[in-house]
Amino acid sequence: MNFISVNIRGFRADFKAGWIQELKIREKVSFLAFQETNRSDISDADIERFLGRSVWAKEAVNPVGRSGGLLCVWDPGMFNLSSVSKDSNFLLLFGVIKGCMEEVHIINVYAPQKYVDKRALWNRILAAKSGRHGLWVVVGDVNAVRCPEERKNSRFKSRCARDFNQFIHEAELCDFDIKGSKFTFMVEGVNGKKFSKIDRVLACKNFQNLWPEAYVRALPRVHSDHSPLLLVIKDLNYGAKPFRLFSSRLDRPDFASVVVSALSDFRAEGTPDLILILKLRHLRSKIKEWRYSIRLKESEEEVNVKSELEMLDEEMEVRERAFRGGRMGSFGM
Repeated sequence: MNFISVNIRGFRADFKAGWIQELKIREKVSFLAFQETNRSDISDADIERFLGRSVWAKEAVNPVGRSGGLLCVWDPGMFNLSSVSKDSNFLLLFGVIKGCMEEVHIINVYAPQKYVDKRALWNRILAAKSGRHGLWVVVGDVNAVRCPEERKNSRFKSRCARDFNQFIHEAELCDFDIKGSKFTFMVEGVNGKKFSKIDRVLACKNFQNLWPEAYVRALPRVHSDHSPLLLVIKDLNYGAKPFRLFSSRLDRPDFASVVVSALSDFRAEGTPDLILILKLRHLRSKIKEWRYSIRLKESEEEVNVKSELEMLDEEMEVRERAFRGGRMGSFGM
């Protein structure tokens, strides 16, 4: 299941709808977390403009006045919601991701601007996390950086960074490295453009151990001054892999002997369905070994053919030069 987190800076059904819908389709996204929706009247029709005519579920936190607002939208076939907790600055969803046996907590965050308010938010999230078991992933606009290198042309606030780093430590979270861009937010300032890395994806260690190939990529800022963050989860376990056989393999004369040999050599104990699964797995591995040996042989033959062609080309060039020289000599006579 792939996630997108983006500070949308106003959930309006205009050009942003097409932008988000294109990202959802192209990146195969099943879970979207929006910050700063600035609306409390988001209708199903509005969401449909962003996501198209697909099956989805949603939870939202209304803005305070015209500021803030959080929205999570997801494919219920990929994430099954069990419970939800709402705060003015975060939206906590608790459920199960398809293919994962452990329960997952997903927090969508929009942190306030003031230092004391951010500090209070970190404490509220820690309190919400206390005593809960399962996997944790935190996405959103945290309005804080961790070190001076995460700001450019703007002031670094060491006290704010210290509190944020302390929160990450106490919450036992890990910070994903972001591919694609060093900064996630850009705004015009008096002395030029200001850059900072205030959008984050954090996850617990068990989450990263379960999906070690997961990564985060910053997508281009198109209709927001924030980069959407794409969390890509690989190697989800959707159950047993289907056993597929390409018909072209049946035409090879040695294929039948590979199958007969694999099945005659197979030995296993257990229930009938388990034995069948193990037998197919054994057969598949033998076919893969056979196919690898064929590819290796074919690649060697290809190298030899290319080498022969190069030699023929060189010989043809030599003969052509000799032929031309001979003709020129005869003309000279």
